[in-house]
Amino acid sequence: MYTEYTIEETAKAVSGNLVKGLGEEEAAKRLKESGKNEMCAPAGKSWLGRFLEQLNDPLIYVLAVAAAISLCLKEDSDAIIIAAVVLVNALVGLAQEGKAKKALDSLKKLASPTAIVIRDGEKKEIPAALLVKGDLVSLEAGCQVPADLRLVRSMNLKVEESALTGESLPIEKDAAFLAKRSLPLSSLPLGDRRNMAYMSTIVTGGRGEGLVTATGMDTEIGKIARLISQDREEPTPLQKRLGDLGKVLSVLSLGLCASLFLLAAVQKRDLSDMLITAISLAVAAVPEGLPAVVTICLALSVTRMVRVNTIIRRLPSVETLGAVSVVCSDKTGTLTQNRMTVEKCFLGLTEWKGTKAGWQGRESWDKTALSHPFFQGLVLCNDARLGPSERVGDPTELALLDFAGLMGVRKDELEKRCPRCGELAFDADRKMMTTCHLSDAPYAPFTAYTKGAPEQVLACCDRLLTPDGVLALTQDLRRRILKEAQEMSREALRTLAVAYNRLK
Repeated sequence: MYTEYTIEETAKAVSGNLVKGLGEEEAAKRLKESGKNEMCAPAGKSWLGRFLEQLNDPLIYVLAVAAAISLCLKEDSDAIIIAAVVLVNALVGLAQEGKAKKALDSLKKLASPTAIVIRDGEKKEIPAALLVKGDLVSLEAGCQVPADLRLVRSMNLKVEESALTGESLPIEKDAAFLAKRSLPLSSLPLGDRRNMAYMSTIVTGGRGEGLVTATGMDTEIGKIARLISQDREEPTPLQKRLGDLGKVLSVLSLGLCASLFLLAAVQKRDLSDMLITAISLAVAAVPEGLPAVVTICLALSVTRMVRVNTIIRRLPSVETLGAVSVVCSDKTGTLTQNRMTVEKCFLGLTEWKGTKAGWQGRESWDKTALSHPFFQGLVLCNDARLGPSERVGDPTELALLDFAGLMGVRKDELEKRCPRCGELAFDADRKMMTTCHLSDAPYAPFTAYTKGAPEQVLACCDRLLTPDGVLALTQDLRRRILKEAQEMSREALRTLAVAYNRLK
């Protein structure tokens, strides 16, 4: 419902403050009332419960009956062997699942998010689990949204919501957006609620602030978690086949016992001797070593998958992948790295093509690219961050940073020389993004850089920078540039144009 509320109405509904945020005392009171901002995990099973779960298999039942019958027939050695096989099978499965559980618990600890919250007018970094309804949260590129938020401020804010919507492309958020109150909220998809940010989604660009409207299991991701926890766990294909085998063996064993016993009765033989013979044959029909062989094979498969950094929680699940014949996916980033690269560049009427040996066409330009406004625009008119161990931002902007980096242009170095002092965020009407920077040129204290749709950027320009100098942008040159952009589009390449202007 908050997507229909104005910012002021939201602040009143959640009893929040748009400037100072909540006070520490009020936040502690609300935390005590509502509980921590985290998912409610199902109750963990005890060691004994997990051990008994390993024995919950039809084939194990058959082996248990066979062991009991062996004891009745005073075949102690057979009973001991069967019991040992069952015990080893259960212990191997229990040990493997224990290792997987520890690994998953470690990953959860590493993934425990923090949040930048404004309390008593000061920004503080706290564990996301301590957030409460009404908290004022600050968002910036690279952070994980710690709770469901109604945005109250946004500046070129983009959020990747694939965890909820499946859409890999970031969604541009707008705190001023209001949904029509005449429409039911259920008719507005999550991806279209542009004034909301949801828990577990990732901020890929820009910055903003939002009021917490829901925490824990009341969030949208919490609703999904609740549905998953209520779902019944389906057996794997291997468990189904072993279960069917156990049923078949049980029926055959009982049928064999009954047939031999009836035959002995018809032939008037000693019934006690024939009963012992029939039971012995039934026990012999049970493959005592099958569970152990299957478990060992699965354990070896799990070990091989661990070597490629894949965690398998339950042993039978490793066989499920072998039963898959077709994988259907319609999202870039599901089976790929969701990473883009620059393939072509049309710079000053010269086409550059990326090859394994380098960039063809670069020869006509000065080797020092750092001073060229084109590469400065790629780096400065860009909200992405590229570091030794992080890649934060829109995939397109990251690709531009990679390209500029190949030319020797580093964003951190250039931003120290030319810090940003103003910006016009990208919007659907302008189809451009513009940033203003302090310039190190003595004749112009500021430089504005713009990147966006080629036709829109070109319409704002009157000159073209080439290796031979600055040329007037004639109609022929405009047509040539647009034709080049169209050729790139036909090759399924995303096209962007870059322009700059010295401001006095």
